[in-house]
Amino acid sequence: MLEDKSSKEEKRLRGALEYSDAIIATVREPLVVLDKELRIITANRSFYRTFQVNPEETEKQLIYDLGNRQWDIPRLRKLLEDVLPMNISFEDFEVEHDFESVGRKAMLLNARKIYREKNNVERILLAIEDITERKKAEDETKRLNHEIVKINKELEEVLNATSHDLRSPLISVIGFSKSLEKDLQDFSSIMKSDEISVKLRKMLTPVISDISESTGYIRSSALNMEALLTGLSKVLRIGYVALKKEHLDMNMLISDINNVINFQVEEAGATLEISELPPCIGDKDQIHQLFANLLGNALRYSVPGRPGVIRVSGYKDERSQYVYCVEDNGIGISPENHEKIFGMFHQIESSKVDGQGLGLTIVRRILDRHNGNIWLESAPGKGSRFFVSLPAQKQ
Repeated sequence: MLEDKSSKEEKRLRGALEYSDAIIATVREPLVVLDKELRIITANRSFYRTFQVNPEETEKQLIYDLGNRQWDIPRLRKLLEDVLPMNISFEDFEVEHDFESVGRKAMLLNARKIYREKNNVERILLAIEDITERKKAEDETKRLNHEIVKINKELEEVLNATSHDLRSPLISVIGFSKSLEKDLQDFSSIMKSDEISVKLRKMLTPVISDISESTGYIRSSALNMEALLTGLSKVLRIGYVALKKEHLDMNMLISDINNVINFQVEEAGATLEISELPPCIGDKDQIHQLFANLLGNALRYSVPGRPGVIRVSGYKDERSQYVYCVEDNGIGISPENHEKIFGMFHQIESSKVDGQGLGLTIVRRILDRHNGNIWLESAPGKGSRFFVSLPAQKQ
């Protein structure tokens, strides 16, 4: 009877061992089982494959002796001999080491002690996550981001220097054009004098008119050039300025923008309707600029003679991002231009609005830095709905 009991218990233990061995064998990450002396009892296929060793040279060996003592890693010794004895487990300890057979590996180590009171046996499960490729990708991403920031900064410096060099003559051109316009006004007054003969007046009047028109073009072009240089500086600056991401009260942010543009809204005879808006995560200054640009566009591209109506609303989507909509009843945008309008210098052909075509470029660049997105629904004469998605939590 005792023999039958013993046989059943032995079968039960053998089954449990086979079951646990099967689990260990199928785990994708390298995994080893150690005894309390830190000798390897077993390891899974992933361990043998990753570190190019075989069971014969692995099992019953002290872990530090593996592969010509390649596993005698100071960081691993500290974890197994100092940290683990005082704890049940440790998690996500990062270790980097050069192995003779497989080269440099970056690993995350996780270990747990397992104690069976019934047979007074202690085991240690050591899981090794190979993060070498992930670390390489992360390092490469950091390097590329650093290069992008560096290039953007260099571009900004070049643009600033160019802007400075160009602004000096532009200021002179604007100043001289103003002076010339004043001289022309004085000359026009003289032309009305009785001292000027009718014949001379007829000869000079078209000349003065041409000069006045040309002066207006010169001044207007200089002012446009100055605005363009300022706009380009803003576009480039967005790419490298450090972001201070925080929880944003969008109701307060849109209210602040409304206070700034309120005069323009009233002057245009428009109405701005703002619904209750959910919060989001972002850099306050850049998100403020983003929505100021969208609301400014909604005002500028209204239909002459039609009272403008602009609505701002928001909701949480299925991906747990917050989506905001800026809707207007303006001139609308044809489908073929839905993507083009985000390009630099692009302006809607049907509009007669002055500008440099950089507002929506700035909007998209801000969203790129916030892992956000923008899309629109619009058709000529039917207004536009711009949708902006922003993270609900820090990423």
